[in-house]
Amino acid sequence: MSHYEAFQSEHEEITANVYSTYLEFYKVKQEFVKKRQAFLHALTQTEKGSSLQPLLAAESEVQGNKEQMISEESETTTQQQTKSSPLFHKLALATHPDKHPDCNPVFFQQAQKANEQGKFAKLLFLCRYLRIDTPTSLTPEELAELQAAIEKKKKKIEHYKKTYPWLYGNADTEELRKKIMEAFCKVNAS
Repeated sequence: MSHYEAFQSEHEEITANVYSTYLEFYKVKQEFVKKRQAFLHALTQTEKGSSLQPLLAAESEVQGNKEQMISEESETTTQQQTKSSPLFHKLALATHPDKHPDCNPVFFQQAQKANEQGKFAKLLFLCRYLRIDTPTSLTPEELAELQAAIEKKKKKIEHYKKTYPWLYGNADTEELRKKIMEAFCKVNAS
């Protein structure tokens, strides 16, 4: 195998890995949101949960503030923008609401946000998801950035699967659900 062929197969492998990891992440996140809603509903029905009402009421506000802080913290460098721009341009041509009114505007909004934040991996994912051509070659820096994005998404997936709502939602018995609920109340009551 030549050096060029090895580089191409590495590029294809990491691109496919970005795509599959992002798909898994969005599936897990969607499932987590459902489990979290069920967990919070069950928690408000318990006697111990009623003492946590202020915590539960403020949780959505805190979550919104976290997301705002994260978006404010992610500053885009010129280098990131130049790297992301060709992918964003392809996505914008294919998803812009003015040019494609039948296309879901969420895709354009996500691409725009990813471009502003310099998230090359997300733009690559969106291109693959929408079956838009992706670059045929990537630099070693881009490959490293994609690998870092994959690792970050995998850590987030692991985090979701270790939360109380996830454990509660996957509990086999009502007794186990009760123990998870008690542990959550004990940790958050102090």
